[in-house]
Amino acid sequence: AYSLLFLTPTNTMSEIEHIPKDATYDGMLMYTDGSADQSKGIIGWAAHGYLYNNEVPKRGSGHPKIIPTKLGYGLKSDAQQKMVSAVGYFNIIGSTTEQGSNNTAEVKGFLDGLKFARDYRVKHILVRPDSEYVINGFTKWLPSWVKNNYTKATGEPIANKEVWREVMATYSDLLNNGVKIDFKWVK
Repeated sequence: AYSLLFLTPTNTMSEIEHIPKDATYDGMLMYTDGSADQSKGIIGWAAHGYLYNNEVPKRGSGHPKIIPTKLGYGLKSDAQQKMVSAVGYFNIIGSTTEQGSNNTAEVKGFLDGLKFARDYRVKHILVRPDSEYVINGFTKWLPSWVKNNYTKATGEPIANKEVWREVMATYSDLLNNGVKIDFKWVK
């Protein structure tokens, strides 16, 4: 089993509820990551980001040099960066002692970010993972996996089969609500 912890930059759980769920947002920026410590049998993952609207912010970003943009955090001094109005920030943290790899943790971070997004009316999600496995799995391999019932050409199940099934189910919910998802790899 795993747990989700929703925090805001002030580390209070209740502030996440201040992001209205009945409003429509232009976008969501989501960073995801995961890691495994095989020697201790623990994997952990996280998603962090913000919901935003494409409008001039009514207040500052809260940081003297960093601003939220459609593509992620940027420098105020970069004239090409266009600030968006961040409506609310989120952090999702999870871990488990179930058997898993670094790739398992990476996909779980992405999955929990998608589950969070499903609770909001958002037009576009930009996912910024550092995992090529997540990007390729979602954009290149998932259609074949679904078609072949999540099995390889050899008939063996793909790695992280159940997590990818959940990703597909959650993505289907988002797709049915008109959400577009893009990726930009974090090197």
